[in-house]
Amino acid sequence: MMSIVTPYLAVSQAFLDALCRVAQSGVAVSLLVPYRLDHWYVFEVTRGFFKPLMDAGVKIYRYTPGMLHAKMICVDNEHAMVGSINLDNRSFYIQYEDGVWFTDQKAVMAVSNDIRSAMNRSHLIEKKDMSRHALLHTFLGLIFRIFAPLM
Repeated sequence: MMSIVTPYLAVSQAFLDALCRVAQSGVAVSLLVPYRLDHWYVFEVTRGFFKPLMDAGVKIYRYTPGMLHAKMICVDNEHAMVGSINLDNRSFYIQYEDGVWFTDQKAVMAVSNDIRSAMNRSHLIEKKDMSRHALLHTFLGLIFRIFAPLM
């Protein structure tokens, strides 16, 4: 089981493919993004990744209480990471971001509980949610994904 929380999702095709392969291999992968973002165009990039992720079996949640700026990962309730690293190319390759990797069971469970609590207050995206205004959002998402390496 892998749970990922990120405010921004603007990754490379290689990262997207790797995450899809993990989900297709049978690992339960969940992604939590904000319901409201600080920049609408960043959400169009994020939304542009939803379909391939959902097709691979990733469950995507939007945090309905509002903006969520946390960056957390929990894997199998054995490993967790909390930090300033967004899932975007700027955080990976340009900026000096930091994260703390936990293996201590008490700390890992605290991160896991935080993620689960946030997901309980979130909306699970379903395919029918994606069909609303699908053509416009798909077009915008594809156009803005061209600029993902700059975001």
